Amino acid sequence: MFDAAKTIIRMSLQDIGPPTIPDPTGNTTFPVPGCVWPHEYIQAWARAIYERQVDVEIVLSNPKSIPGDLSMMDACYGNGWTTIDVASEIIKAIEKLADDQEKQLSDDEIRKIISENLRVTYIKQSKFGAGLWKDGQCQGNHAKFFIIDDRTYYMGSQNLYECDLAEWGVVIDDEGETQRVMEEYWNKLWAESYDKEKDNNVEDVMGQKDKDRTGEDAESKKAIKKALRKQDMEDPMHILAHHAGGKVPGVHSKYHKHDPDEPE
Repeated sequence: MFDAAKTIIRMSLQDIGPPTIPDPTGNTTFPVPGCVWPHEYIQAWARAIYERQVDVEIVLSNPKSIPGDLSMMDACYGNGWTTIDVASEIIKAIEKLADDQEKQLSDDEIRKIISENLRVTYIKQSKFGAGLWKDGQCQGNHAKFFIIDDRTYYMGSQNLYECDLAEWGVVIDDEGETQRVMEEYWNKLWAESYDKEKDNNVEDVMGQKDKDRTGEDAESKKAIKKALRKQDMEDPMHILAHHAGGKVPGVHSKYHKHDPDEPE
C-alpha cells in the first residue's frame, strides 16, 4: 500500500521506533537489544517521497506516555523516540536511496524535502497544549491506522514498529468510506495535533539525521549496559517480554505470572 501511494500517506500510530530500555536519566534512548527500526516500511516511505513526491504525515504518541499511576513496565504508549528521531530515520533512508542511484543530495535539497513532504507530530489537544493532560501526564496514541491517497485506509491492532504478536486489521478500499473516517477522525486529529511553526523543525532534523539509533556502536553498547544495571535488568529480555505481552518464547514463565489454562 505504501509503495502504491501517489499523493499522500497519513498515519496515526503509537510508535515507529522500536521498544527502548527505560533510562532513569531520561536523556538518552536506546533500543532493546535485538529490536530494530521497521526498515522496510521506512524504505517504502523514502521511495514514496523521493521518487514520487508523495507527502507523508504522521501522528505519534508523546514519548513515555504512561497512563494513570502505573510504571513504565506496567504500561507505556510511547517507546521514547521523538518526532525528530522518526523524521531523521526517514531522511536517512532517502539519502541512502539517492546514494544507491548514484546521486548525492545537497543540504538544501534535503531541507526542501523536510519542509515540503514530511510532517511528523505528537498527538495533542489544543485546549491542553504541549501534548500533556491537565494533570501533566503525557497524552498517548494507541492507534494503528493509516490512509493512502485519501481513498483507502487500514485500521487494526498491528503496530508498524517491530512487535511480533498475532494481530488483526481491515483494509477499507472505498473512497467514500475513507472520506467519512477522515472527517470523523483524521481531520480533527491533525488539526489539533500539528503545529506548522513548531513541529518537525528542519534544522533539528538536519542536526540529528546522522545520529546512530541502532544501539550497535561501541559507545551505545556501554551506555545500554549502564542503563540496564540502573534498572536492575541485566537481561533485556525482561523488557522485551513486557512489550510483547509476556509471549516471548522462554521468557513468559520467568517474568510473568503463568495462567494455568495457558500452555507454557
